[in-house]
Amino acid sequence: VFACLYMIQSKHCVSNVQKFSHALWFSVHTAATIGYGHQSPDPDCMFVNLVILWEVLAAALLQAALFGLVFARFATPSTRGSTIHFSSVMVLQEHAESQVIACRIANLRHHQVLRPRVTMLMIRKVCLGGNETDYVYTELKIRNSTLGDAIWLGLPSTFVHVIDDDSPLKAYSMNPSAMEKDELEFVILFDGIDEMTSTTLQARHSYFPEDIRWNHRFMGILHRGPTGAITVDWEHFHSVVDQELATYYRV
Repeated sequence: VFACLYMIQSKHCVSNVQKFSHALWFSVHTAATIGYGHQSPDPDCMFVNLVILWEVLAAALLQAALFGLVFARFATPSTRGSTIHFSSVMVLQEHAESQVIACRIANLRHHQVLRPRVTMLMIRKVCLGGNETDYVYTELKIRNSTLGDAIWLGLPSTFVHVIDDDSPLKAYSMNPSAMEKDELEFVILFDGIDEMTSTTLQARHSYFPEDIRWNHRFMGILHRGPTGAITVDWEHFHSVVDQELATYYRV
């Protein structure tokens, strides 16, 4: 379009433009701000200078739009969400005269997640009468096993739900068959803001009764390396140990 506009005034206002390909090349130079060589506009031609101004503005807007599309594609939250790692199993263990059910979450990237939030949902089947059933969602109160209500994923963290008298899991704490009968499912939801791209990221993982390890706890994976820095043993991120044996052998 702009090349056609330049062709209209080419004889008088743009030098060395005898055909459309010349005008197109002049248009490319204008849009890319490469700099004019053997072709140049006449500064006294108001129409051509206005067209050049419009093309420069249009090119800048087009570049900004394309940059936004490309950036959004490569910084897609779904890709970032895959770097949030969940343990393959949950553990149900004795802790301070009560039971807790826990899972482990880690951030595989070095830069942090801002405003992280972890939610644990319990889904169970309920009978509505006769043959009619439905599934009920219940949010379980969770906390970081080491930081309490604070959430920080600079290192892998274990999130626990205390099975006390107010917990919906009280009736299932020592009854795996009841969990299977009611088709219990635990859904862990994670959301936050990526520090580098400022995009919202979300990740989730589901656990079923067969994914729960009773009277086990997660194996310790934090060690101090030769340089004195804390390192993570990712090989045992999913590993669990029997709670009684771990206590006896101090694993």
